Amino acid sequence: SLAVQFTLGGIRRDDNSIAESLHGELEEVRIWPQVRTEEQLQDNRFRRLLDERADLIAYYTFDAENNNTLSDNGL
Repeated sequence: SLAVQFTLGGIRRDDNSIAESLHGELEEVRIWPQVRTEEQLQDNRFRRLLDERADLIAYYTFDAENNNTLSDNGL
């Protein structure tokens, strides 16, 4: 079976190439198992998550860390 490719900052075409790429910086990435509502997105848009991490799959803040590592701050 084929694995599904997950891409941040780009749109993957059927031929597996990237159609667009991100022109900017990512402050953080949150990955949830379900689609977020417009209200949920707006409520958390310009701030870090506090205690709202139930069901959060992954949470990367891209804060400076030792040894060039990236920590998953999800639960």
